[in-house]
Amino acid sequence: VTGVQTCALPIYLISKYLSDYNIIFDPFSGFSGRLIGCASVNKGYIGQDLNDTAVSESNQIVNFLKLDPEKYNISHRDILNSSGEYECLLTCPPYYKKEIYSNETVFKSCDDWISECLERFNCERYVFVVDQTYRFAEHASEELKVNSHLSSVKELVIVIDN
Repeated sequence: VTGVQTCALPIYLISKYLSDYNIIFDPFSGFSGRLIGCASVNKGYIGQDLNDTAVSESNQIVNFLKLDPEKYNISHRDILNSSGEYECLLTCPPYYKKEIYSNETVFKSCDDWISECLERFNCERYVFVVDQTYRFAEHASEELKVNSHLSSVKELVIVIDN
């Protein structure tokens, strides 16, 4: 996925599914695509990630772009030790052992990560991008085909309203 595609997808998802919300929570913030997408459409962003490097780089982007740190906040947190209440959630949970970084100690399916988010975070709307789902298939809103010079991947957008 190119950098433009990495930012274009969050912009598309925010515009289509989260346009009525001001601040977007992301429990798997990763390497800043959703952060930049939120900033591009003037939505606040609260992100967290287990990976120190990803958190550091995201905060460097906040500083470089001179974004308000009160509106764009990324912290080092493990989802298994966090909870909270947010307007909405947009994330792409880790794909079971397909994406391995440095600090993972628990590997779960996308369905298991969706369940964790639904249990831990109280939101009006949840939007997940996943490679597969069984338990949440009835919430699949659309299928995305993401192409790059390396591969072509199909992903599903799962939308759950509280």
